[in-house]
Amino acid sequence: MTQAHQARTEDWTAERIQEVRARLDEHMRTHDVSRSDVGTAISMSKSTVSMWMRDCYNGSGSAVAGKIEGYLGEYDAQLKTTLVAPKVAQPKTFIATTAASQVLMTLKYSRKMRDIGVVYGDPGTGKTYALRHYQAQHPNEVVLVTAAPHHRRPASIIADLAEAVGMPPIRRNRQLRGIFADLVAALVGRDLLIIVDEAQHLSLAALEELRSVHDAADIPLVLAGNEDVYDQLHGRGQAAFAQLFSRVSLVARIENRLTVGDIRAIARWHVGHELDDDSIEYLLKLGRKAGALRAVAKCTRLAAVLLEGNPDLDTLAALEGASTMMMPAA
Repeated sequence: MTQAHQARTEDWTAERIQEVRARLDEHMRTHDVSRSDVGTAISMSKSTVSMWMRDCYNGSGSAVAGKIEGYLGEYDAQLKTTLVAPKVAQPKTFIATTAASQVLMTLKYSRKMRDIGVVYGDPGTGKTYALRHYQAQHPNEVVLVTAAPHHRRPASIIADLAEAVGMPPIRRNRQLRGIFADLVAALVGRDLLIIVDEAQHLSLAALEELRSVHDAADIPLVLAGNEDVYDQLHGRGQAAFAQLFSRVSLVARIENRLTVGDIRAIARWHVGHELDDDSIEYLLKLGRKAGALRAVAKCTRLAAVLLEGNPDLDTLAALEGASTMMMPAA
């Protein structure tokens, strides 16, 4: 314990000790902290803390009060320390397709306006690719969490978000209200954007908890996923969805469509040269199928491999050969 947190014995009046008791009681209820947790933090037993809380401790009440006041100060200070988002690997290249530019614009304005944004569309349109690129460009200002089916439970997504922003690992049986309180305290006043990808896995209750984090901490939030994300937020006009949907200010629907410029840029990177008109037309047709960006990117990468081993093979033939080797859902 630091000297700044220690008070002289003569400074501890009965009123001041009672104030510390009240602070500790509120702290334990708000942050879901047990008396055993407090005892461990101040190197005292659970029974000592319990007796001191009930004002029946036979030892030095002022000594316990001093340790607890120090613990409370350090706990609050720890929540306010600078949280640095984990660094992510920078993608080897980033191709600014029309869809990617749309995603980046939504992230930029959601962050600037500190609002809730939604990015949704079919799989394979480049949403996650653009989200990860933006996080890599802003590693200390963006936290990206990828939702999964188990995140339907509000406590699960809030706990994983808390760890993603740099908080210590969450105790398994800890109550949601304590995790939520610590997370909000850590986020208030920070220039941080939270992105939740695959948000279609979240329940309405989990989405409401994220909305509450946004409201309480004034932190911008972007939810990304497939078409179900928008349906989850909008519902069918029921009152249960109204408050949540009213918080959404930016919505970007990512179309399953590539432009000629997108095709040329993707092919130029993977194949290494400009494509002829027939090859462009072939990729445009491929890009009209489900998962346009993913399909074209895979096809051009595989075509590049085929061209390396067959110098006499023309580009269109390589693309056609690559397409036959791909899984139908690619």
